[in-house]
Amino acid sequence: MLSRQDRFDLADGVSATPLGDDCIEIRLTLRLDDIARGDEGRRRDPPTAAPTTGELVQLADRIFEARRARYRLLDRSLFGEPAWDMLLALYCLPHRGEVLTVTSLTHAAEASGSTGLRWQALLVREELIERVADSADGRRQLIRLTAKGRAVMESYLTRLYRATPAGLPDAPVDRR
Repeated sequence: MLSRQDRFDLADGVSATPLGDDCIEIRLTLRLDDIARGDEGRRRDPPTAAPTTGELVQLADRIFEARRARYRLLDRSLFGEPAWDMLLALYCLPHRGEVLTVTSLTHAAEASGSTGLRWQALLVREELIERVADSADGRRQLIRLTAKGRAVMESYLTRLYRATPAGLPDAPVDRR
């Protein structure tokens, strides 16, 4: 609180106007260009540099594992994004050598069987994923990202990669 006798120095871009007995109005001028220039120095890459596929896979993997860790700490009923978990799994798990089937994709999203099937059907209709016959076992269907699904994931992950100065924190590696 300031009284009429108080005096304070104002920084550049700040002005003060007396309004009455005990009130003073302070106006701040934000210098967004200065702030933006400061943020540029913290960016990982120049905006034109595209991250490598390996960097995007690593980012997707870290997000996927961080979400698994979240489920171990909090009641999973608080979160409901099986479609996103499926897309993340389809983007990063094949790089670990995992082949995803209808059932394993549902498990990767930590969803019930019926919920997993409903979300997979929606992702197929949106042309983000596709089912293909398993040549080794005709009873199984393999699931993979479509070209559209891969492009959407890479676009999102690239934006996230560029917007995260130091990347996401390492996720606990507990792959139960």
